[in-house]
Amino acid sequence: AIKGALDDAGISPDRVDAVCSSAAGIVRYDAAELHAIETTIGTSVAVAAPKAMWGECFAGSAALGMATACAWLAGDAPAPLVAGRAKKETRVVVVTAVGYYGNVSAVVLRKP
Repeated sequence: AIKGALDDAGISPDRVDAVCSSAAGIVRYDAAELHAIETTIGTSVAVAAPKAMWGECFAGSAALGMATACAWLAGDAPAPLVAGRAKKETRVVVVTAVGYYGNVSAVVLRKP
């Protein structure tokens, strides 16, 4: 899903500043998602898990992730980080969504 989103957006993995992860405290899913992020984008990208602050909102999780990414693009620092380091400015964010039944999706948001 991440590779497809990057390809659709015409963005190379090295341009991604942060990932808004769908991590929700389910170790098996969170580990698989982090592995996919590291394999596709790399290990130095800032990966944040906003559900650690806001909780699981099920079908609304993707919208929460996109709203969170918009805040980062507007100047807030990605948080809370679970991997990597935040850059001084966030210009490109990948938002992931992982469902309990194995469905996954990703989208790229970027500053104009």
